[in-house]
Amino acid sequence: MELLRQRETVADLVLEAERGTLTLVFGAKDPRYSNARVLKELVEECSR
Repeated sequence: MELLRQRETVADLVLEAERGTLTLVFGAKDPRYSNARVLKELVEECSR
């Protein structure tokens, strides 16, 4: 997975999410195929 190669970037997003609200914006017509949704799930998983 490409996101796992971006560990530092994901770690920064996790820190921001732990500090407060993290807003992820997407432009997919179908939310099921949104990169923001995948990123949200990864950030939530890493926050545990």
